[in-house]
Amino acid sequence: MTECSTVVANTSTHDIWQGSSGVILPNIECRIVAPDGKVLEEGERGELQIKGDNVTLGYLGNPKATKETFIDGWLLSGDEAMIKKSKAGNYHLFVVDRLKDLVKVKGKLTTLSRR
Repeated sequence: MTECSTVVANTSTHDIWQGSSGVILPNIECRIVAPDGKVLEEGERGELQIKGDNVTLGYLGNPKATKETFIDGWLLSGDEAMIKKSKAGNYHLFVVDRLKDLVKVKGKLTTLSRR
């Protein structure tokens, strides 16, 4: 994701989990949130939210999109995901679906919500 300086999780040769996007990197917080705002437990599916020094502050010249996407320092990714702890003790990120579809129209990015 460009909003996260591209990397949130990475696969290590020491802890590979089929279907995982990799282990959440140090100094990056990830949480899974239900549509009602409840933070979900390990293994539950919801929207991936990301927080860290690597996350941008917002969209230049687009305060509406910034207000909708960045809340209390958390980036609302629009991805449906879950987090699971591996046998090696690392937290893996699994992106399973997209909650918002993005469509580029005449140079503008439009968000279509599936909710």
